[in-house]
Amino acid sequence: GTHLGYALSLSIKKRDALIHQGKNANAQGMQWCAIGKYGEALHNLVSAVDATADALGKQHLSYATTVNNVGACLESMGRYDDAMKKYQEALKITEKAAPA
Repeated sequence: GTHLGYALSLSIKKRDALIHQGKNANAQGMQWCAIGKYGEALHNLVSAVDATADALGKQHLSYATTVNNVGACLESMGRYDDAMKKYQEALKITEKAAPA
């Protein structure tokens, strides 16, 4: 009934807000990384990963993109082993979510 419709509407609004939050945090993180502010960058990128996971799940292509961006920032920092782990995680998700 009406209660279910209201609950569903709230759930959709929450998901949409998380998607928006994730996109903004991702964009800010990439901007911080580009100018070498890695602490701020990783803080924002991890927030983006968390928000995207909460909104869309960990098997979604948008989640893979945010994980990949963490890897790119780690690579810029010279943390190559950590970056490779993130790249591999993103690739696994992408291969499952968008098979050739």
